[in-house]
Amino acid sequence: MAQLKAKTTITYDNGDGTGPHTAEPGETFELDDKKYPGSYKHLLDSGDAVKAGTREAVVTPTPAATTTVKQGPLPDDFPGRDKLEDAGIRTYAQLRDAGDVTELPGIGDATAKKIADAMTE
Repeated sequence: MAQLKAKTTITYDNGDGTGPHTAEPGETFELDDKKYPGSYKHLLDSGDAVKAGTREAVVTPTPAATTTVKQGPLPDDFPGRDKLEDAGIRTYAQLRDAGDVTELPGIGDATAKKIADAMTE
């Protein structure tokens, strides 16, 4: 068994019949490098994991991404606003609750992409 340290969140099966398992960044885990040489090599080559006890095993935590949830009415220049209003959607909250906007009359894939982009700006 090889001792590895996760650099990213990894889902793996160590072959003991209790998997799958998850290793979070900085967590040390075991993987049978003899039974799963391809997986072992892939984890090391991709940089998702390093051999535990090595200099590379030091994990620098990355700050969590901050998400701002937009509130209030949709602005006048919001993509597809007229079609959204026709469907009774006038606020960011109503839009989040609406689900797949391509099911609304007059909103196709291109406008749906613009809407999604505007929600995450």
